[in-house]
Amino acid sequence: MKVKVICEYCGKSILRWEYELTRTKNCFCSPEHAYAWRIGRHTQPCSEETKTKISKSNTGKIQTQETRNKISKKTKGKNNPFYGCKHTEKSRRLISEKNTGKKATIQTRQKMRETKLRFNNSFRGRLRSLIIKLI
Repeated sequence: MKVKVICEYCGKSILRWEYELTRTKNCFCSPEHAYAWRIGRHTQPCSEETKTKISKSNTGKIQTQETRNKISKKTKGKNNPFYGCKHTEKSRRLISEKNTGKKATIQTRQKMRETKLRFNNSFRGRLRSLIIKLI
């Protein structure tokens, strides 16, 4: 027999079989809500005031190198939300327009120069090895 219960995540009324209720304490209307509940997102969205408080409390905090490495590892390759995607011509044009007229700081220009030199040097090395292989 089906029983009317309320989703723990969103509060929506749903029907579940009685035997399902004996196996679990929590009921959800969708697998997405069950997953969100499991990983700790079972509260209502924060108010603007709460978001401001959280922002202020986190301002100025520096993450440890270990934490930064974990985040980096979690968002590399296929775990990156933009993995396999490309910007459309429209978005590329918008990015270009937004960056037009911006002047890079001296530090940024120095970093770009160093990166360019590193890339050129590594390319020269690969080019030499290719020439040697061909000879």
